[in-house]
Amino acid sequence: MRGVGRPIGPLRVLGGYYVASGLWPIAHYRSFEAVTGPKHDRWLVQAFGLLIAAIGGTLLTDPEPPTGSVRR
Repeated sequence: MRGVGRPIGPLRVLGGYYVASGLWPIAHYRSFEAVTGPKHDRWLVQAFGLLIAAIGGTLLTDPEPPTGSVRR
């Protein structure tokens, strides 16, 4: 269990970034296209965005690694 004041792991930060950047073209396509430039296939951008958001969600929901010694 996470303690209060414990730092957020880098995978959680990366997961949040992936979720936000993956859902951006779905939530507001015009602003996404204004920043990244015009696209030919809107459906492809949104499908790829969903894939990236799914990867981010996995990183956010993955349990913390076990503590203790690691066998090599």
